[in-house]
Amino acid sequence: AAAPADVHCGLLLVHTAGLKAALAAKAEQLIAGVSALLTEEVNRIALLVSRDCGGIHARLQASSASAEDAMAMRDYLSSCRNQLEANEATLAAELQPRVELLEELWVGLPDDVF
Repeated sequence: AAAPADVHCGLLLVHTAGLKAALAAKAEQLIAGVSALLTEEVNRIALLVSRDCGGIHARLQASSASAEDAMAMRDYLSSCRNQLEANEATLAAELQPRVELLEELWVGLPDDVF
């Protein structure tokens, strides 16, 4: 329900339209500020994950010159699975609350974040 533009307080008539407009403007500023901070955090986390995955990708692109290199690459590949699962858990733990807060503020993330 919308608040009335005028409120009667005994013999006084209080005009609340200006106050409502100021409160709405302040709420929009707070939403914009919080969403900017959260979007910055999401971008930072996404960049860290991207760098980590890029490092894994670069190492996996190297060719094996010997049987020992191939065995080392196999071991590295196994450790990558563990690392990627750990990254996934970290992402879920760090990003989910931030995304939920953005959703509560009715602010969408720009497509370039992902």
